[in-house]
Amino acid sequence: MQENSFVLYFGTRPWKAPKTVHQALAEQAPQWQKILEFVPDYRMNLIEIAFLPKEIREQFTSDFRIVAEYFHAKRTHREKDFFEGPEGKRKILHVRELLEFFRIFSGDARYEAVMNYYESLSQKGERDMSCSLLDYIEQKGMNQGISQGISQGIQALVETCHELGQGYDSTRNRLMDKFSLTESQAQAEMDKYWK
Repeated sequence: MQENSFVLYFGTRPWKAPKTVHQALAEQAPQWQKILEFVPDYRMNLIEIAFLPKEIREQFTSDFRIVAEYFHAKRTHREKDFFEGPEGKRKILHVRELLEFFRIFSGDARYEAVMNYYESLSQKGERDMSCSLLDYIEQKGMNQGISQGISQGIQALVETCHELGQGYDSTRNRLMDKFSLTESQAQAEMDKYWK
């Protein structure tokens, strides 16, 4: 009985490396051509997450669907649509694991800060992620504004809300409320930081 294993590739460019043992060996050591006939040509079962078609992504029912949709959006430069659309607002069942995954793949330390905050809420029995995290985002933006200047606080609030799927209009309204900005001032800040 043959075991099947898979390689999950999260890149946003198509896989170009070898997919079989023979291809890999032939590229690395052409002098081994005579030996290849004695080596089984195992094939890698490669799954290119960012390239999965919509009908396949829709079959995932776990948190992995969020991952698949995110990487597809990243590849197609539609991250804004992802965060503002229904996929970016799905309920996350394994919050810590998903935030850790995004922290590792994005290299963004803010995911760790949100993860630590969520853990502290979980220990208190609070598990409502969306409300709790949005409160945390607002407080984080306010604290950074006080300690590092209002401009940096505004930037942190906008970028963090955007990354966690808060809508454009509600983020602009939060800016107006939290930083006492006029609509045109808030719009100018959104134009700078909403990416």
